[in-house]
Amino acid sequence: MEFYPDSEPARRAHIRMQIEVAAYYINRQKAKGKKRRDIERKINKAVEDWNLEWGKGPNYFDLHGMTLQGAKAFVARMILRAKTAKLYFEVGRGNHSWNGIPVIKWGLINDYRKAISVCDWNHGILVLNVSKVLNGSY
Repeated sequence: MEFYPDSEPARRAHIRMQIEVAAYYINRQKAKGKKRRDIERKINKAVEDWNLEWGKGPNYFDLHGMTLQGAKAFVARMILRAKTAKLYFEVGRGNHSWNGIPVIKWGLINDYRKAISVCDWNHGILVLNVSKVLNGSY
């Protein structure tokens, strides 16, 4: 079972966000310092805004396109806002990542160790146990 935007407006918004993020990544290639950080903020904001407005579910977030630091910050904010015991983060398997390494996936697994696991039915999704994080047992 995977979650996809279930309406035409949501699908269109997702495509617009992907195009916007791709353009930011092109601009980021040669950017340095503050300009690069500003572009990365825009990348992460575009993905976050899409998730909060059009997301695939109330406790399901698609982190594709985010930078590692942006994804970590977003996950931390979603933990504080969580109203469910589990949060699902679509991070992918690394198929389209540089050298096939799923950087966000391994970054989150490293940060949340015992509170996060790879989903049984889709290895590109991480399942985070909110109470373990809030209790500090990770």
